[in-house]
Amino acid sequence: MNLDTRISALVKLGESLDKIIAKEKGKEVKLKEVEEKFLAMVHLAKSYNGWFSVASVINSCEGIREFLRAENLVDWLAPFKKGIETLKNKKNVLIVMAGNIPMVGFHDLLCVLVSGNKATIKFSSDDDRLIPALLKILNEIEPSFKEEVEFVERPTKGFNVVIATGSDNTARYFEYYFGKHPNIIRKNRISVAVLSGKESLEELTLLANDVFQYYGLGCRNVSKIFVPKNYSFNLMMEAFKTYLPYLENNKYQNNLEYQKAVMLLNKDPFIDGGFIFLKDAETPFTAVSVLNYQHYDDVAELKPFFEKYKDKIQCVVGAYENGLPFGTAQSPALCDYADGINTMEFLTGIV
Repeated sequence: MNLDTRISALVKLGESLDKIIAKEKGKEVKLKEVEEKFLAMVHLAKSYNGWFSVASVINSCEGIREFLRAENLVDWLAPFKKGIETLKNKKNVLIVMAGNIPMVGFHDLLCVLVSGNKATIKFSSDDDRLIPALLKILNEIEPSFKEEVEFVERPTKGFNVVIATGSDNTARYFEYYFGKHPNIIRKNRISVAVLSGKESLEELTLLANDVFQYYGLGCRNVSKIFVPKNYSFNLMMEAFKTYLPYLENNKYQNNLEYQKAVMLLNKDPFIDGGFIFLKDAETPFTAVSVLNYQHYDDVAELKPFFEKYKDKIQCVVGAYENGLPFGTAQSPALCDYADGINTMEFLTGIV
């Protein structure tokens, strides 16, 4: 397949997702059998992963759909087109995917497919059904992709490039076993927000998406906020009520109760929002259902924090240098590479 064929097929996959999303939202849409099966898998996902609600899987589908718009793909791939079209030595790229949010490894797979290489995928047991179901749609659109992707339980041989995503602990394992290959090995990342104190209810409702989407399990979820001295959290708590239904999720409720017990035992001061706790803490690392915060007098005071955690911050939202607009943390563009490592440069630059 040449690049144009690949792009055309991926655009059609995006159009299929359009129909699937529309059908899920109650519109009268006729789906092909393979699309119906994917939608059925969307509804089954919560039965094998309690963090995968139908809403969160559809959120992920909407993000992937944006990736697959023709204009987005063409613009993204323009700098790499020559390298892709002159590729001589196809690589077998092992992708070790995480399972924290639905289909989180799709961007890596997309990079491998459009670069003309082959993907060997090791799924997380937490998310090993959605992407295979999505690929069945792609294979029906363009059967040549069947030869470009394989799934493995134990990645021991046959690959010569590695892209692996996991925690700081699993990264050590990855580096030990895959260090001899050209690789991208990703570790824990967090995201933060800086508030000016002048945010409207609408802006804070958008911030709620950055904090709560996917139950706060993604590296692009805001886990810490900076607020001006004497900041009142009342309006923020009102905005956050959008996610009050999270209490219906047993896993979230269990985390909430556990974290409250831990903080009470440790006599840690916290603000009880009923369905989220706000904790005054310097660290950006926190647990599900807990949002850390820190006061500041002047934004300039925050520079030491950002310098200290520069290798751990995935994105910054709000009133800081190059801060993203509220509500966009979980809507990365194709060029917003995880850990700031340009996956396409990596794949097209391998000899």
